Amino acid sequence: MKSKKIILITIIFMIATGFIVGIIYIIQPGLFQRKSAATTDNYDPELLSRYQPVTDTIRTSTLSHTETITANILAGISELYTETIYISNITNDNFQLYKEKQEYLVPDEALYNLNGKEKTISYNAMVTDIRYEQHGKTKNAVVTLLNFDLLTIELQVKTEVFEKLTYDTVVRVYFKGKEYPATIARLGYEIMNDKISVSVKTEENLLPGTEVKVEFVLETIFDGMFLWANAVYQDGEAAYVDIQTQDEVNAGLLTGTPRRIKLGQRLEYIENGNTFYFYEVIAGLKPGEHIIWMEYLESSNEGTQIKEIIKNAKFD
Repeated sequence: MKSKKIILITIIFMIATGFIVGIIYIIQPGLFQRKSAATTDNYDPELLSRYQPVTDTIRTSTLSHTETITANILAGISELYTETIYISNITNDNFQLYKEKQEYLVPDEALYNLNGKEKTISYNAMVTDIRYEQHGKTKNAVVTLLNFDLLTIELQVKTEVFEKLTYDTVVRVYFKGKEYPATIARLGYEIMNDKISVSVKTEENLLPGTEVKVEFVLETIFDGMFLWANAVYQDGEAAYVDIQTQDEVNAGLLTGTPRRIKLGQRLEYIENGNTFYFYEVIAGLKPGEHIIWMEYLESSNEGTQIKEIIKNAKFD
């Protein structure tokens, strides 16, 4: 009997404690917030010598919801994208070949001259091979061309992404840090392993097998909020930023208060071959609010560079 009373008292005590903690949380929620990651009080002098506080305001821009897939230019089936040209009865006097191996041609550019007549090519091409054959007194030339206009990028796209694609979808191709416009050349119809094939065409002359990144713009958000990715820190699945009040900004204080936010898609912004990362903000912040975070800086002026990058970033 005595043990039952002890258990009952313990349960009542736990319920009362939980109730009291709940009341305190409602009245003073700040007591339960994690300490700000931005305040200089949390860093030793050695760390501060390598990091610098960076401040910014929440901005809006035209944001794009995208899907990026790594893929390759069509390869391994050369008969689909090469042409072999046979030129018969040539001599040193009646034949002139204008191009050498690995040289390029554009549409309507002449490849060779035979008996005073030029042979032009109607597509973007590269000379991949030149051979000369001798059959008795007859000499022939055999020229193999790579037809860039027949090359496509072959992708396997998840069905939920495929459903948002049309032939008018904006497509971008990235290769070695450069962006190239592209279009959807073919939308498949057979589902295999929850994916459907899509062919993409770019006007850039990329060789078969080249690995590229293909970005599909699935949706455009006008006046979407975004922030620098380094300003966000995680606590499990929860995302936080450190908010500064206007008084803290005016006083030049390097302190902030944690606030949980909801993030959308991770965004990329490429400038001069460098890639910078941002997050779309879905909830928890308002345009114009001030944030602060610690940024590793390799040079004394990088803080200014970061602010200018954020200021000038365009995601449309």
